[in-house]
Amino acid sequence: MAATIKSPPVYRIALYQFLIITVLAAMLLIKSPIYSFSVWLGGLICIIPSAYFARLAFRYRGAQASTKVARSMYLGEAGKFTLTAALFAIVFILVNRNTLTVNIAVLFASYGLTVIVGLVCGQLVLKRK
Repeated sequence: MAATIKSPPVYRIALYQFLIITVLAAMLLIKSPIYSFSVWLGGLICIIPSAYFARLAFRYRGAQASTKVARSMYLGEAGKFTLTAALFAIVFILVNRNTLTVNIAVLFASYGLTVIVGLVCGQLVLKRK
């Protein structure tokens, strides 16, 4: 009988991050639409690359696929870094062209908060497993 390794629930982490950032953005909508959009955008800049990494990194499991696991981890991390840089660059280019209005401090704070939420949720989700 072949043993199967369950996939870790990493997609739930991205879902929790998205829900928390969306609720926070909705609450800020009353105070300032710019703050609200900045929070949501900063969160997405964190969530999208993290979800990409999770998709690639946990595609393979098991000892027989160890080479594929290592390769997909490296590709996932490189893609995550590239996507994060590209998404920030797109936002800054659009802000510079006056196409997009965001509060840069709120954008970075939201990005950092989303990273922290991901770390905390990761610990909670993996403990519950």
